[in-house]
Amino acid sequence: MAKLGTKGKCQFCKQTFTKEEMEGHLESCVSRKDAVDKRIKKSGPRKTGVFHILAEGYYEADYWLHLDIQADTTLRDLDRFLRDIWLECCGHMSSFTIEGKIYLSQLFEEPAVLGPRHEEYDMDFELKDVLRPRLKFLHDYDFGTTTRLGLKVLSYREGEIRGKKVQLLARNDPPMIFCDVCRQRKAAVICTECKWTSDGWLCNYCAHAHECDEEMFLPVVNSPRVGECGYEGSFWADMPKTLKDDDLCPCGSGEEYIKCCWIRDVMQEKREKSRIPFEELNEATKDKVFKNQDEMQSFADDMMDKYNREPDEDFLGLSSEQTHRLLHFPIEQNEDIVQINKKLPPKFFEKAPIVHGTLFFLSELAKVEPLKATAKGNLPLKFARLLFDEIDNSKFKEWISFRSEENSRTVLTLRHVLRMAGWIRKEKKKFRLTRKGHGVLAGGFSEQDFFHLLQIYTQKYNWGFNDLYPEFWIIQGGWLFSLFILKKKAKTFTEDVVISRAFIKAFPEIVLEVDATYVSNFEYITRCYSSRLLENFCEYFGFVQTRRKKKERSFSGRLFVKTSPFFDQYFNWNVK
Repeated sequence: MAKLGTKGKCQFCKQTFTKEEMEGHLESCVSRKDAVDKRIKKSGPRKTGVFHILAEGYYEADYWLHLDIQADTTLRDLDRFLRDIWLECCGHMSSFTIEGKIYLSQLFEEPAVLGPRHEEYDMDFELKDVLRPRLKFLHDYDFGTTTRLGLKVLSYREGEIRGKKVQLLARNDPPMIFCDVCRQRKAAVICTECKWTSDGWLCNYCAHAHECDEEMFLPVVNSPRVGECGYEGSFWADMPKTLKDDDLCPCGSGEEYIKCCWIRDVMQEKREKSRIPFEELNEATKDKVFKNQDEMQSFADDMMDKYNREPDEDFLGLSSEQTHRLLHFPIEQNEDIVQINKKLPPKFFEKAPIVHGTLFFLSELAKVEPLKATAKGNLPLKFARLLFDEIDNSKFKEWISFRSEENSRTVLTLRHVLRMAGWIRKEKKKFRLTRKGHGVLAGGFSEQDFFHLLQIYTQKYNWGFNDLYPEFWIIQGGWLFSLFILKKKAKTFTEDVVISRAFIKAFPEIVLEVDATYVSNFEYITRCYSSRLLENFCEYFGFVQTRRKKKERSFSGRLFVKTSPFFDQYFNWNVK
């Protein structure tokens, strides 16, 4: 584990100082003095006074904080504050050691829990009775995997802390801890089995290849208890509640929150939510007597079914059961969620790129059929180039050196889809229209033809093929859920990152399938989602309108999407 020293931020003036500089700064900080004077002016001085205390990890001095605490509060109040911000994991016992006396969070009938040479007391003593300026003392949490803190009373002043017993003055920024394996990226998890070896601190990338099970991992948090017992950090201490996507991540990486620890927090929240139904089931069955195992199983099934039908904010108000149906039965069984209008006149969808490409392909092939295939079985170059010039509107078209249909994803995709649709066929190395293909040209492209293409494209064709990204089934399988996201979030032009963020929040496990090198996993998934889902599906079928803006130092730019009038007419949503 490679670690850099820490600095911290004054909570009053927001300036950054080292641990050694912070004590002197707090004594002279104008912003802090103004805040204290304002309190005295409002309520007058108090006789009890306030202690200024420095707390730090006894063995991990990179973790430190300054606090003010009223002198008439108890050791138990100070213990509770330290637990909340740094220590609490499983409700372990704790103690203060002050001038040879032990103050325990819980006393037992048999004395000398910590040895016969110590006097033991409870924590109900007021600080003014046990502390004094410049006094050093200890705090121990958990007498098994103990985390020890060193504390020092820096000063005492008359006054009070208005509205609270304890006030945080300054705290260290998260130490920059590097991965033990690659030694380049910051550590994100710690393996509790290997933390004493040379490969216990791991970045998100190296963690995937680590030999230990994921259950052995704990998150790297800003606390001297990091990696101990089951400690996963304090939400109050580590995660500002008003953190925005473009704020710097509180882990200290220097990256934007959305590109760094956002996904970790989403997955942690999902893990905690997943425990709720089982905890409620355990509570409901604790005192209940069942006649047999079948009755007990039926009771459990009813409770879980009820839970699965409750709206979930991660799914934008849909329940888990509804989301499951959208993923696995997108065309059928979803009339309570959405109905597809199969009776729209052609004017609504005739400008969709896939419709234009289909009609152009069929009409041109009808003029020259039978069309001899190349030795590889592809469309001949002249015909493929004709299609490329007419129907390929990709943003990289001008850079494509076209020598075969394989150079154009649009041409290659359309040829495969039309074959799967049964409108063209290749036999004896020659392409020709089928009877159904001639029927589409003769009768005009109908709403049933469009629905048939939608079924083929989403149910049979692998439309992630040839887009240079790995296979992510959930992006293709979740196409109808993505349309629901567009319905909720893209009524006006919305940047693709907003849409992809909602999708990733619903299915955060997709990030575990990525091992991106030059960008964050979130950004990599966003690029794939934007290309595969928004451009190659939604825009291709005319479900969205798009705008693109150039982005500094970016080849692809920024994509904004908005649901099209056709989308609003074609999908009738029965959920808000």
